[in-house]
Amino acid sequence: MRTIATVILVGLFACSDVDRRLEHDVEQILAAQPINTEHVEVSVRHGVVKLEGRVTTPEERDRLIANARAVDGVRWVEDRLVIGPLRPRDIQMQP
Repeated sequence: MRTIATVILVGLFACSDVDRRLEHDVEQILAAQPINTEHVEVSVRHGVVKLEGRVTTPEERDRLIANARAVDGVRWVEDRLVIGPLRPRDIQMQP
């Protein structure tokens, strides 16, 4: 029984490392796009990328999703992006 628990525990930590690497890779790819990704959050769990936030056009959304899907190791992209103009509360005041 102890061996099975160890394998499961090791598998969970390995998955987290893979997810962190995927999150970093996806963030880098999206940041390189000519799109304002300041209001887009990326999270990964078990190879599933979740994109949340706001973009201004459907084309921007489609491009971000396609680029996230293209990252090696991504199993699925969950689209939680909202399309529309940035709202005042989305824009943080700069000092």
